Amino acid sequence: MERKRLEFPDGIVEVIDATRTRGTIVCAGDQSGSNGMTIGWITIGSSWSRPICAVLVRPSRYTHKFMESGDSFTVNVLPEDLQGAVDLFGTESGRDMDKFAEAPLTATKGLMVASPYIAEASLVVECRIAFKQPMDRSLITADWVEDFYGGEDYHTIYYGEILAIHAK
Repeated sequence: MERKRLEFPDGIVEVIDATRTRGTIVCAGDQSGSNGMTIGWITIGSSWSRPICAVLVRPSRYTHKFMESGDSFTVNVLPEDLQGAVDLFGTESGRDMDKFAEAPLTATKGLMVASPYIAEASLVVECRIAFKQPMDRSLITADWVEDFYGGEDYHTIYYGEILAIHAK
């Protein structure tokens, strides 16, 4: 099925809502290897006069190595009938299983980036990493450290320029 290209900011409210309420899947890597994981935090807007999507990935996550070695990522909104796959991608590690095969979902090369997107996704945002920054504990408000970082596993924030948005 051919995908419909959207123009920013079309589709963005749906991406934010899905991430906030049931999770979306961020994918990174390329044809030599990739992984995906469920995310519940996302920021989308405009920076540097360009459409930007920011995602956070902890260094302990298997996906982090693909974010670090690559130059792109995709954010995938799955239909509600595939919520089980979103849950699987958030509870299992790609170190231990092929989550795409287990879900089952189809990893497809991005239209504009090397990272895969999920063919079954109802909405996809493709991003080229423009800036990344490991979080510095000394710059995080104390109550957030207590609430979100008991294990000292501070996220890396990846800011991606949105190169494509497409839907089924």
